Amino acid sequence: MSPTDSRPPTRERRRDDTLRQIFEDAYRLCVPYLDPRNGIRGVPMVHQAIVMLREHYPQLDMLQVYVLVQALQRAHTARQRATASVSH
Repeated sequence: MSPTDSRPPTRERRRDDTLRQIFEDAYRLCVPYLDPRNGIRGVPMVHQAIVMLREHYPQLDMLQVYVLVQALQRAHTARQRATASVSH
């Protein structure tokens, strides 16, 4: 943080190391279901992503799966925007 920056330092909010460790693998696994172009009428098939995560990571509870899906959706949107801005 620079001396002129008046924003307070942010705390690390992510606390689940298990989700951090599997994030990139889970992203690769679920990316087809997160893309609205692969969905039904432009709606991503998030339910299928949940099913895939439950099958591949049975040790996760439903709250962890929900948190992971939300993070995967945000990451997918951000990566798509970054890709679109580079290509234009």
